[in-house]
Order: sequence, then structure tokens, then C-alpha cells
Amino acid sequence: MRPGFKRNGTATWICIVLCGLGFVMGCNQDTGDSKSDSTPSTSGQGNGALDTPDTAASPGNEPENPTLWLCGNGVVDQGELCDPGAPQKPCPVNVLACNDFNPCTNDILLGTGCQARCSHTPNNSSGLDGCCPAGAPADPDCPPPECTDCGPTCGNGVVNSDELCDVGIVDGLGACPNTCVTIDPCTTATLVGNGCQVECVLSVITTPIHSDNCCPSGANANEDSDCTPVCENGVLEAGELCDGDCPDTCDDGDACTTDILNNPKTCLAACSFVPIVTVGLADGCCPQTATTAVNSLNDPDCPAVCGNGVLEDQETCDFGPGSPKPCPTTCATNDPCVSVTLQNAGTCTAACVVTQNWTSSGSKADGCCPPGATTKSDVDCAAVCGNGVVDSGETCDTQIVSGPGACPTQKGCADLDPCTEESVMFVSPANLCTAQCSFTTLENCCGNGKVEAGAGELCDIAIGSGQSGACPEECPDATACSTATLTGQGTCAAQCKTTAEKTGLVNEWYYTQLFYELQVQAAHHADFETHGDGKTGVVAAEPVAVDEYLNTFGFTVEYVGGDPSGHIAWWGTEETGFALRVNCNNYAGCFPPGQHGIRITFVKAPVVTLAMKFPANTNATLFDIQGDIIAQKSAGGKGDSFLAYVSDTPIGAVQITDPGGESMKDLWFSTCDD
Repeated sequence: MRPGFKRNGTATWICIVLCGLGFVMGCNQDTGDSKSDSTPSTSGQGNGALDTPDTAASPGNEPENPTLWLCGNGVVDQGELCDPGAPQKPCPVNVLACNDFNPCTNDILLGTGCQARCSHTPNNSSGLDGCCPAGAPADPDCPPPECTDCGPTCGNGVVNSDELCDVGIVDGLGACPNTCVTIDPCTTATLVGNGCQVECVLSVITTPIHSDNCCPSGANANEDSDCTPVCENGVLEAGELCDGDCPDTCDDGDACTTDILNNPKTCLAACSFVPIVTVGLADGCCPQTATTAVNSLNDPDCPAVCGNGVLEDQETCDFGPGSPKPCPTTCATNDPCVSVTLQNAGTCTAACVVTQNWTSSGSKADGCCPPGATTKSDVDCAAVCGNGVVDSGETCDTQIVSGPGACPTQKGCADLDPCTEESVMFVSPANLCTAQCSFTTLENCCGNGKVEAGAGELCDIAIGSGQSGACPEECPDATACSTATLTGQGTCAAQCKTTAEKTGLVNEWYYTQLFYELQVQAAHHADFETHGDGKTGVVAAEPVAVDEYLNTFGFTVEYVGGDPSGHIAWWGTEETGFALRVNCNNYAGCFPPGQHGIRITFVKAPVVTLAMKFPANTNATLFDIQGDIIAQKSAGGKGDSFLAYVSDTPIGAVQITDPGGESMKDLWFSTCDD
């Protein structure tokens, strides 16, 4: 165990000093006996100081956690007195380094490595060594340094010319100093010399040393804590932000910060970059704030961002939360006339693109009626009133002004048929394009194909020529007995009026009596002349049969006997207004010579049956009072013949009807020979 070190119980601190390197390699606590005292430890790092008997080994002063000190790292660490690499406090390596240039001191080097230090003890030896110790006697006969180091005048209380002071002066001016004091912390005052050659030598401190109150010239606050940081000395010192390279302008290249130069032209100059949070300044910055959602709509410097929920420039949609127009992900349509596809899926220009399928499919049903198509070009189209096309189910279209397909008007429905009433009707009352003309046939109208006697018609112009009831278009050629004239042509009163030579007006002879010559069928005789003797007026026994026959036609008659001229007469009651007179034997007794016939007078009866017998060579024509032919007989044949208008009665007699509904009066009878 080295002298001065202490064992604490069984533990021993062992320090191995590598002489010449200035390192203490290890200092471990011995864990057992002395056999392990020489084993170095590498478990810790020292503090660069070598413990001495004065410090490390004193009782109760052992280090609790010894470490491996690293001497020579250029730093005077805790526990070190110096360090070979420390410029402020290097370690003395030999005794010459301890020379204080005072001959009255002995220069001694103590310790090694980072514990090396200089010691200066008083030189009290006699002899010629340049030191005159205090109190040494002077030799007046032999001035120093030939004889002794003490001159003959030193100590006489006077500072001689060769003295710096005089030890004989106790205090005050000229007294030799025994200590040196300086007010300049950057100079050291060293007591040099002896006897009356003692002086305080001032040395300027050039080596920076922390906490010695001196900042040597050229030192800085980094080297010496006693130095005040000096701006623009090119050294970045404590309290400075820069030195020599301080900024004079600030620009971080970020448009979203405000560049500020703080403390310009000082060593505290620094750039600060304050984030811009104001929105909408058009300053080249799109700021990011915690309170405002920034986008291109509220700040012109912000780009459009797809997915931020805002519909921005160049975007057609946005799929972000809260978007006013979310982007489509699928496309569908209920319109059979279009097809829809999704374009730019997953972007903010995603859109359903509609393609028109506007080709008419004709009779093929595809559910689509393209624009411009109609029911005629596409089976899927519905009829549209007013589209200028007569669609299926329409009779016309209101858009067609004239010509085929134009909807009829009341005036346009006129068919020039007097027997129809024209009107416009609608197949579908709610659809104006179903208008069509309607024609209602009028009753009692000339031209309706019916002879309406109640309306005063003699014929009907709608009945074809040659058919019953047809209106005459021309009259028979004139004969020797008559001339026919067509009147009322083109109307339902058209007739042929025959003008004939009138041979007599029958009513000149027989008043208002109605005369018939009847051909009685079945059990009755051929004519009435057998009913009386023709002379006396005595009537045969069969007149009752004649009464019955006449009564079958609705006439109430009774036999009244003959007349003085030998004719037989039947007279009706006053209500029926019926009278009959018949020639019994020959025609000469009834008519003028050459004329044969009967006279008929209607009082009330509307219908009579007429038959007249004439000789075979006689032309007979029956006229009414206006001269119109009622019946006509042409000459020819064998024996007598009858002039008759054939009806559908069983007896084949003639039925004459007054077209005007009035009683027939004054029938003309004329006969003429061809």
C-alpha cells in the first residue's frame, strides 16, 4: 500500500499511476485481501486527479464512487490541478517550469500528471546564490556579488541608487515589499529578489483561466469565464446568437411565414419566421389554421384539393365530408333514351356522362321515343297533339294549318248536301287532334233518298234514275194529244206537266158529284149498267153488293136510285162527301159527242179508286186542275180498254192521291184521236 493511503476495513483504494503519460488508469476498491491490490479496474473513468495523502486518504474522505479519471483530455476536470492539454492551466513537466525567477526561493516540482504543481520555499541558505535573506548582515568591504549577496548599504534605511528598496525602512516609501498586490486582475505581481533588491514584478496574464477575474487579451468568453462576450470578435460566445455571420436579412423561402429580423446589427440578430394564419390575403400563402378550413374559395393562394368537402375550381364534385355535391360512384338512369357511364371515377371531376340514344327504332320496342320521332317512325312514341304529325289514334293535328291532316272546322265540314247537318265532333273529347266532321241526315229533306209527301215532295233527287220515286230529268216527247214540260228540275218537286187539248170541263154537267165506272170483281157484274134498266131508273136487285164494295174502301154510301137520264147514282153521307154517277148504256148519253168519260168530284175523301173504259182507238188522259197528267191511255188494242193507275189493291184498280193533301177537284178529261 502506498504511503498516505488508507484501507477501510478490508477495502483498499488502489491507484496505478502511469508515469510520463499523466494518466490515472484506474482506481478500484479492493474487495478482499491485499492479494488483489495490484489488479487494475476498467469499470470506471477517473476524474483526472491523483489523490494525495492530504486529500484522498484522509479518514472519512474516501470517494464513494471512484471512477477512472482521464488525465490529458485538455480539460482541467474536477479533482485535477492541471491538465497537459489545457491551454489555460497546463501541467509543469519539470522543475524549470517552476522557476519564479526569485533567487530567494527554492523552486520545487511536486506531484506528477494532472496532480503536478510548483512549490516555492524560502531560500535561507548562505553563500553566493544571489539571495540576501532578510536579516542577513552586510559586508561593507565587499559589495555583492563578489563577496556576499548582501551589499554594505542594504538595511541602512536609505534606498541607495543601486537598491530597489531598503530593508531598513519598515514601512512607507522605500520599504522593501514582502508581498505584492495588483489592482489589475490581468497582471500578476511577483515578489522578486532579496534584501534591498526586492521588487514586485508585474506579469501580464496571457493564458485564459476561468474564474480568476482576468480576461487576457485575445481571450473570449468561451475560453475564460471572466471574459465578457464581445460582438463581432468572430467567436460565438455565451449570450450571443451569432458573431461574424449574423443575418442582415431573413428569408426562409416559405410564403406562409412572415420573415422578421430581430436585433439587427447585433450578435443577438436572429431570424424568426411567424406562420401566417390570416386567410384570403393573396400573398402567395395558403395558410393552415386550427380554426378555419382554408381552401381555394376563401384564399386565392390555395390550390383546389380534391376530397376536402369543398367544390373548388376545376372540380365538378367533391367526395369529402360535407360536400355540397358529392362525387358519383355509380350511374343509373330511368330514361330509356340515354345510356349513362361513370367517367373519372375516384376524382373530383367524376361525372355521369349521358349519351343520347336518339335513333328511331321503328317497329322495334326499346322504350325510347327520341326527339323528333312520332308514332309513325317509332313504336315507343305516344301520340302528341300539336306536333304537326297525324299520330296513331289521331284524325288530324292542330299544328297542320291546311291540307291533309289539318283539323276540320265547322265551315270546312260543309258537304253541299242539303239533307245533312254538319258538325265537328271529337273521337276523344279531351284530345283536339281527334276532330272529324259529323253529318246528320235530316228528315223531310229533299235529297235524302225518300219521297216525303208530307214535305210536299213529288220525287227525291237522291233516288237513281229509273227507280221508283226518281225525279224526272226529261219528259216524254210531245204527242198529238199533249205536250209535256219539265218543271221544278233539280228539286224534289220536279214533274212533267203535259199541256193537252181540253175537250171539256166535266163539272159543267154534274155539279159536285163523284162518278166512277167500276169494274167489280168476283160475284159482281162487269159494270154497273146491269144494276138498272137504263130507262125507268129501276135498279136491279143487286145494288146492295155495290154498297158493300164501296164501303170496303171506307165510304159510307147508300143507293139513291136512278136519275131521269137513266144513270145510276150512289150518294154518300154529308160527312164523307162522296158522290158517284155512272153512265149505264152508252157514253153518248153522258158526254158530248166524241167524248167519253166520267167526272169525279172529291168533297172530303183523300183517296179514290178510278177506272175508266174507252174505245180501243181512243187516247185518254186524266188531268188535275193544274193540267198535270194523272193517268193516260194510248189508242190501240182490241175493244174497249180502261184508263187506270195501277195500285197494289187486290182488284188492280187505280189509286189516286192528292200530293198536296187537298181534295181533288175539277179533273180534266180529254180524248183525242191520233
